[in-house]
Amino acid sequence: MNRFARAALAVCSLLATVAVAPSASAAPAVGDTCYKVWLASAGSWSADACDGQGAGTEGESRAIEGFAASATWTTLCLTGHVQNRGNQPESCQSGGYPGYAGTQGVSLRLEGVHIRSKEGPDVCAQAHVQDIGWQAPQCGNKVWVGTTGQGLRLEKIKVWKKP
Repeated sequence: MNRFARAALAVCSLLATVAVAPSASAAPAVGDTCYKVWLASAGSWSADACDGQGAGTEGESRAIEGFAASATWTTLCLTGHVQNRGNQPESCQSGGYPGYAGTQGVSLRLEGVHIRSKEGPDVCAQAHVQDIGWQAPQCGNKVWVGTTGQGLRLEKIKVWKKP
């Protein structure tokens, strides 16, 4: 995917986020590391989750299709592993837009995601995966959660700054 296509995807992601923003009664996201997921079966973005809160579902057999994340303490870069497509090019947060992995509105499950802290402290992540449950938390400059080549969907994800 070329730079223009990635920029267009980021803009579409932002517009979709605005179009399906949580209700006015929901508190705005406040945290050092915030993220949300596009749930394929719901066709909408989840509410923002921050600093180790879970985004997605557990025990509902609902696939995460897209994942957007940003941090105040580093630049987060994401690479998704998508059903029938494999690994995507890396997408980093930039100019107020989050990094993005996966797809939106095409019903292809996100099977895994590589999260990289471009500078600064290490990042930690943990995922709930179909038929596996919660994987062990991973921490480092680069972390991988989920699977590849197993056809298993990501269902819930948590991300935080390593203490």
